[in-house]
Amino acid sequence: MFKHTISFLVLMCVGLCALRAQSESTYAGVKCEGLFPKEIAQMLKERPSDANYTVRREVMQGNLIFGTKMNAYLDKIVENLLKDETQLRSQIHVYILRSAEVNAYATESGVLFVNLGMLAQVSNESELAFVLAHEISHFALGHKVYAESYYKRFDKNDGLERWLEFQNELRQNETAADKKGADTGISFVFGCHRLCMGT
Repeated sequence: MFKHTISFLVLMCVGLCALRAQSESTYAGVKCEGLFPKEIAQMLKERPSDANYTVRREVMQGNLIFGTKMNAYLDKIVENLLKDETQLRSQIHVYILRSAEVNAYATESGVLFVNLGMLAQVSNESELAFVLAHEISHFALGHKVYAESYYKRFDKNDGLERWLEFQNELRQNETAADKKGADTGISFVFGCHRLCMGT
């Protein structure tokens, strides 16, 4: 019995170590290149806000990816999305975060973050363009970024009515970003179609 228990424990340890090694190496091939981005450095120097609270946490955990071919690809898509809006384009900077969560978000300073999980889930460039257009729209429309620190400000004294007002504001912002982003994204998709197909 003791021999079987030891064998079982050894097998469990080997299996867990193999799983851990696999999950830790998932993003091992992605390495940053070049200098640390000045937009991120500026955000970290500024007074803490909801946006740079989240950015600070991601940077401190080593999750920021910059200077890679993936970053250049995202920049190219943004360049195409905003080819007729040069002033807005100059304010947008895109970075990648090492996170399996399917998400992307924009900060009030024009820095966009796209998680690796999002990049893994989009099926094609058009879907990615729509995601980026949506996030750019949040910035262009002046939507505030609400991070975990904002949610912690609510307590039982705020009441359900205030919480529902806040949720309604978030929903309205998402709808507005969807509409503006869709207009930009549709223009991008059909513009690329005309270029690629010669029509």
